[in-house]
Amino acid sequence: MSKQFVFFISFFFLVNVVFIISQLFNIYRVVQVDASLRHNIVPENGRYVGFPAKDDIEKINAVGFFGHHEEIRGGGNNGMSYKVNSQGVNDDVINNAPETRLAGKITGLLLSDNHKYSLVVIERAGKQASYGMGDRIADSNVVILRILQDKILLDENGYYVSMILKD
Repeated sequence: MSKQFVFFISFFFLVNVVFIISQLFNIYRVVQVDASLRHNIVPENGRYVGFPAKDDIEKINAVGFFGHHEEIRGGGNNGMSYKVNSQGVNDDVINNAPETRLAGKITGLLLSDNHKYSLVVIERAGKQASYGMGDRIADSNVVILRILQDKILLDENGYYVSMILKD
């Protein structure tokens, strides 16, 4: 082997060793700073930067980045919310529950004297499927609660909503 080749290999090896040591030092330094933030440095207000305290969660939720569910679901009864189990299924809920935002439509109803045997056919994304009471609509968090002559009553994320049979 020539001296130039040996020098090149030695130089390349030395540069790589220096690079690896510098990277290890950077990792060690980041870990040390992170540890000091967790244990030694406390801001004036007594809270760590970057992690919300439990009492800050209400402030964050109050901002309403994604809207307020109560306002959206308010609907027909002076802004009254139709939360599942808060008042039970009564005539007011059946008549005034806001319409669902679930993409889909009722394409058929099969009613029975015994409401447990009633069925509804719902079309979503070009596919039709039949559901009974208590069934969860495919690819959603929506459960069928009641099947009526012109609509169905649903539980959508804990709120009563309806899907109306349209011509």
